[in-house]
Amino acid sequence: MDVALAVIGTRSALALLRAAFCGARRFDDLVEAAGVSTMIGAARLHEFVDAGLMTKRPYKSRQRTRQEYVLTDLGAQCLPVLLALMQVGRAIAPEATTAGLLHAGCGGDLVQQMYCTAGHQVTPTPGSHRTAYPGGKHGAG
Repeated sequence: MDVALAVIGTRSALALLRAAFCGARRFDDLVEAAGVSTMIGAARLHEFVDAGLMTKRPYKSRQRTRQEYVLTDLGAQCLPVLLALMQVGRAIAPEATTAGLLHAGCGGDLVQQMYCTAGHQVTPTPGSHRTAYPGGKHGAG
């Protein structure tokens, strides 16, 4: 978890990921949608590329070739984290007007749900899980 938090654990990183999930790919669009400075945006996007969350792909802009940022399969795995944080934010401050993510097919809100590998839906309550450590050791949730 520490490695993931080092890459995506800042407000600016999460805002850039949200912008990417909403379809932004070009640098200017990403930093504008995320509400971050160009300096912070450049640093975070560089970290995303280095970590394998995004890849750069060339595109033509008038006379220049520029780079757009595209989520990789690994980057797409960050979506449940964003959805969970959005759900918690709405629960903490239901009166706040916050951006959400909508299903492109029907327009419904995307929500994060948890399932075990056997297919059971898990409600995140104390005692509903336990921690697995490297080497097969287990601890209480």
